Amino acid sequence: METTSQNAQTKKPGRPPVFTAEFRAAVGSKFPNVRSERAIANRCYGEYARQVLAKHGETEIMCWLESQPTIMSELGRIEDELELLKVAEQICNLKPSAHAGALLIRGHRKGGLPDPGALADCLIRAINRFRFRHRNCSAQHIREAFQLVLLTVEGKTESDPKSLRKAPSVFGVAV
Repeated sequence: METTSQNAQTKKPGRPPVFTAEFRAAVGSKFPNVRSERAIANRCYGEYARQVLAKHGETEIMCWLESQPTIMSELGRIEDELELLKVAEQICNLKPSAHAGALLIRGHRKGGLPDPGALADCLIRAINRFRFRHRNCSAQHIREAFQLVLLTVEGKTESDPKSLRKAPSVFGVAV
């Protein structure tokens, strides 16, 4: 009796390659110090994004993005060229940090609604950091801050943080 493993064709483990061996070699030659497969793949995605931007003549967008390899590698993971251009333009207008930009692009690429629990975790960590620096911050201060945030998110007040600090308190206590 033959076993399944004897009949199965041998396949390489892992995902199939996205880029051709020639493209990987060409990109690898530009970055001789990059050795790991993940780092080479990131450089390939960045090079793909660079080529798409250059092909469409987006030199203004490329100027800032050239110095952002993390963001470029995330942009390169967007398969649709027009979508890549649209996202690149939005990222350039925002000019986020590399980490924040990568998260924005990844969130856009993966789609779907964000997990409210993840947002709550981020907010709790931010509040804990703030309370560590400002030991006299009370629950009332936090409620007032959330009220201002909600008004801003709903578009009922200005989003400028300086104007929010000067805004009268919703609860009658100066912020």
